[in-house]
Amino acid sequence: MKIWGPHSFTGAALAAATVLCDQLHKAWMIAIFDGNQKAKITVTPFFDLVLVWNPGISYGLFKQNSDAGRWLLVGFAVAAALALSYWLAQLQTRLAAASVGLIIGGALGNAIVALARR
Repeated sequence: MKIWGPHSFTGAALAAATVLCDQLHKAWMIAIFDGNQKAKITVTPFFDLVLVWNPGISYGLFKQNSDAGRWLLVGFAVAAALALSYWLAQLQTRLAAASVGLIIGGALGNAIVALARR
């Protein structure tokens, strides 16, 4: 079983950078809204920023209104990241590795948020 491939470093580095940027951006946006979830920031006449908390994933799956739901979401994200990491080791192009690395980073960033929310 191959766990490291020719472009695994590229994917892993982009995954780490994505997690870092994701967490910094989320912290920055929370600081801007300063806990006021009703606040609206008008960027242009047709574009506003509004803080919205998603209690789960697409279509409300794995709602996090309980510890079981939160841990299910974290487990799903970690399992997806592990499966994608295995796939990353098999990839033969840098572009494909970069793409999978970005997805892994997004999944791990969401898992961190789910762990942090109580």
